Amino acid sequence: MNVSGSQRLAIEDQCRHLVARAAAFSDANDHAAFANLFDLDGVLVRPDGTSLAGPAAILAAYQSRPAHRLTRHVLSGSLFSDVSDTDCRAVSQVTLWVCDSRVPAGPLGRPLSQPLVLGEFDDWFRFGKQGWRIARREARFLIHGSVLP
Repeated sequence: MNVSGSQRLAIEDQCRHLVARAAAFSDANDHAAFANLFDLDGVLVRPDGTSLAGPAAILAAYQSRPAHRLTRHVLSGSLFSDVSDTDCRAVSQVTLWVCDSRVPAGPLGRPLSQPLVLGEFDDWFRFGKQGWRIARREARFLIHGSVLP
C-alpha cells in the first residue's frame, strides 16, 4: 500500500531508530533488548551465513559471545525502499570496531583486537502488534583491514 510523504518519513524514522537501537544494545551487551527488537518469527543472518530464527535463538547466540569482546558499531546511513504501512526495507552502512576489555585502556582507549570491518545491515521491517520490529536482518562484511600501517 502506498504511503504519503509524511507517513513515509515517519516510518523511515522509526525503522532508522530500530537500526540505531540494535547497534547500541549490541555494543552495551544488552542481548535481551537486542533480541526483543526482532519480530517473533524474525531472522538474523550473521556475516558467516549462520541463520538465527526468533528472538530466543538470537538471544542464545549473543549470550554465548565472549564477555571480554567490546564492540562499537558506527552507522553511516540507511537507504530505504519498499516502504508501506506494514513493511519497509533499509540497507545501512556499518563500521565495526572491536577490542578486548582485558587489555588495559591507555590515553587513547583500548587497541583494536581485530581488523576494522566495513559492512552493511540489510533489514526488512514489519509493523505488527508490538509496533515496528526487525523481520529479517542480513549482516554482511564487505571490507576489512588495519587502520594503522
